[in-house]
Amino acid sequence: MKQRFCTNCGNELEEHSGFCSNCGAPLQQVSQPSGHISATSEAQPIRKNYKWLGIVLITAIIIFTVFSMQKDNPEKVANTFLEHMVKFDINEAYDMIGFTADTYFRQDFNMAKEFITNNSTQAFYDDLEQFKKDGYVFETFQVTETKTFEKDNIRLYGELKLENNRNVKGFVELVKEKGKWMIADSDIVNYIWD
Repeated sequence: MKQRFCTNCGNELEEHSGFCSNCGAPLQQVSQPSGHISATSEAQPIRKNYKWLGIVLITAIIIFTVFSMQKDNPEKVANTFLEHMVKFDINEAYDMIGFTADTYFRQDFNMAKEFITNNSTQAFYDDLEQFKKDGYVFETFQVTETKTFEKDNIRLYGELKLENNRNVKGFVELVKEKGKWMIADSDIVNYIWD
């Protein structure tokens, strides 16, 4: 007796076919009592497909979760912000400031942004090159302590490491707004700009 359902995809087979019309798998002879098809032989291929689908789905969820956690890491946000500051990428850094940022911190940023926009002369770029030659090249912000004020408000204390062993101790405060860590305050910025 020929099988009635494909063991590869579970598709119902035509009576006198030698292969599955859905997936193309060759059909095999099945020895069962005539007129009786067991429920397990029909359901088994379908269960295999669901098993693989489940494995793929769980793997995708795990990868997405790990990627999301790495992307929204407060230390990474602080490092990116300070790197923009050292490079004087003021617009990039400004976009990382949260709506609830300290008022004076935001005012300082607005003044710096205006200054850089209005004074983007060759002299400014020469000063920036000298700044880099003096060793003010970003390496990393190494966190030594974390203080949590509220669930969505933390302060990272640490050391901004620059080339030529220039290090600046200070903090970067972050606040979570709409599920994303944003900069709220930092005393390191004053050192970079002074």
